[in-house]
Amino acid sequence: MLTCTFLGHRDVYDRDIYERVLKAIYQIVKANDAVEFLFAKIRGFYGLCILAALNAKRHHPQKTVTITIALESEKASPAIPSCLYDRLIFPSIPAPKNESDVTAGQKKLMRWTFQHSTHLICYLYPAFFAPEQQHFSYVQKRGLAILEITSKETAKAITEHMSCLSEKEQFILRELLGGKTQKAVGEVFGITSSAISFQAHRAGSKLCKGAKVNLSELFVGSIFSIESATYEAVCLFKKMVLFLLACCNVRQFWIASEYAHSEYVEVLTELSQSFPYQGIEITLFPCHPQSANGQTLFNIEDFLYPVF
Repeated sequence: MLTCTFLGHRDVYDRDIYERVLKAIYQIVKANDAVEFLFAKIRGFYGLCILAALNAKRHHPQKTVTITIALESEKASPAIPSCLYDRLIFPSIPAPKNESDVTAGQKKLMRWTFQHSTHLICYLYPAFFAPEQQHFSYVQKRGLAILEITSKETAKAITEHMSCLSEKEQFILRELLGGKTQKAVGEVFGITSSAISFQAHRAGSKLCKGAKVNLSELFVGSIFSIESATYEAVCLFKKMVLFLLACCNVRQFWIASEYAHSEYVEVLTELSQSFPYQGIEITLFPCHPQSANGQTLFNIEDFLYPVF
């Protein structure tokens, strides 16, 4: 069985990111009879990847597609409804040497997924100098087949945005991106490689914030078909919405008008009034708007991105 894992920024900076992820996942599924998609994270970019993997699983019933979530320990609870994945595993990984490093366990878990995968779908912009870049160097050494889904246009926009940095920060980033070592760049300023690393990460963080404002986009969730509002269905619906809110950055919900007075809309209204999910927009639409003579004007699903 082919095993594919994921590596990327938590925030997304491309308005067509879902299509990019979906295209890469479909490419893998179409070329293989059995595929496992392995996740160590589920928020942001990773949440969209889970939804794309679920889409591929649903549209290729003749294939064996498995969605696996890896957690650090059995005490951890995934913030994702169980119907969205097939397996939940708890890899045996060494305990962190430094107990004060709260991210050490997650880093080891990510390394474990790389060790047990053959393919990687990668969404990293080097100019951000994000911590995930260290994982990418490790992946390259492991020899995984890498599918890049970044955008040349976005990479160019990020480079152009470097003008907002100080001249020193611009010089450091350009030298490092050009292949110079941190030690070599540090010698120019008479400082250590550790100091250069710190300044590069700080400058990359500034670029991230600018890109998040200018390039990212909220996703729209749509609800057009759902069963009767039983207690179990409403509870599952709430878990689904919480996943879309917390993990996929969804804030807008377009709902078939027939559900306007249902318990499902009550759940959304309740969540829209509670912290930290303020800003939820609920819009009601007829599924197939018609003109006076009964002709369908347009299919509302064609305007949604992606359709949930």
